[in-house]
Amino acid sequence: MLSDKDLLLILGQSSDACAVYDSEELNIRFVNEAMLQLFGKQADITGLTLEVAVPELQRQSFPALLKQVWKTGEVYKATDTEATLIVDGVPVTSHFSFIYRPLVDDTGKTYAILHTAKDVSARVRAEKELAEQQQRLQESETDFKRLIEQAPVAILVFKGADMVINQVNQAMLEILGKDNSIIGMPLLDGLPEIKGAPAVEQLFHVYHTGESSDGNEEPVPINTNGKVELRYFNFSYR
Repeated sequence: MLSDKDLLLILGQSSDACAVYDSEELNIRFVNEAMLQLFGKQADITGLTLEVAVPELQRQSFPALLKQVWKTGEVYKATDTEATLIVDGVPVTSHFSFIYRPLVDDTGKTYAILHTAKDVSARVRAEKELAEQQQRLQESETDFKRLIEQAPVAILVFKGADMVINQVNQAMLEILGKDNSIIGMPLLDGLPEIKGAPAVEQLFHVYHTGESSDGNEEPVPINTNGKVELRYFNFSYR
């Protein structure tokens, strides 16, 4: 069976941040280099209580949580939790995932707490930036949709090789003799009468080549009230 000395030696070599508290007052029995870096402290904090060694934690919830773990003997886990520590004399707010694991004797009495932690600030920042980008994109899409709806000219927006109708304004619906039910349909499913029209073939060509195209008085068959009529349009494909 490993002795306490052996266990502390193993923890000291761990790349994970570890600390051991051996009293209800949270006396620091052991702290490894990784945890010292998280705390922004030197090895001389060993033997001090946590609140003396890291005084900036006194106004945060962590000492109280540790003392609760000591009393109850129940493990406490947290993820992406914000904490402010003084590093090189400067307050630094970071995010941590950590575990407070009580060590209990045969009677169920706590004799130490093993504290392991990981700085997850980089991931939290990346997730926040991604969420902000998605929010900006959503707002941009909303603004774009509003612009299309309010535009005085007829506009259709397609997505994908099947030219799925993504957005269409009222001016275009009136020209096509359709309603909003065509949104989400491939172009040739929503308007089967236009299949084979040169203007439509040109639309697919623009999608596959990425080259813009304009048309002037191009004939397109349009189904109006059940009757297909050849109508002429000026258009711009972008």
